[in-house]
Amino acid sequence: MTHKTLFGIAAILTSIGFVLQSIPTAGAYGPTISMGSNANFAIYYSSYQSGTVFTNTTSMTAIITDISVTSSTYGCTRRLSISNSTDQFSLTNVGSDSKVISLISGIKVPAGESLSTTGGTYCQDLSISGYYAHP
Repeated sequence: MTHKTLFGIAAILTSIGFVLQSIPTAGAYGPTISMGSNANFAIYYSSYQSGTVFTNTTSMTAIITDISVTSSTYGCTRRLSISNSTDQFSLTNVGSDSKVISLISGIKVPAGESLSTTGGTYCQDLSISGYYAHP
């Protein structure tokens, strides 16, 4: 090989190196989780009556990821709804045990909105947990 051929190969390899280095790395886009003192939340609602479970008073969106319902002897159905929304989430528990649901994408409760529940006579305890995310 002549020095012209080696110089040409070196120039091509250098050019490829510059092109590869200029390509930005891939990044995932999604909700930014707050890194405040406590980005997670857990709420316990002990009542068979309908009512407001919690109101999101933060400026962030609350994402509910886990729901647990406990019923007495006969079982029950809990319905969760968010204020200013027509969507509802129903959870039925049969028997006198606990029903736990883990959600992958979660239920969003926007800032300033409330989460309410309705339940039957045999619904006892409701526990929810999740995290806060920036909108």
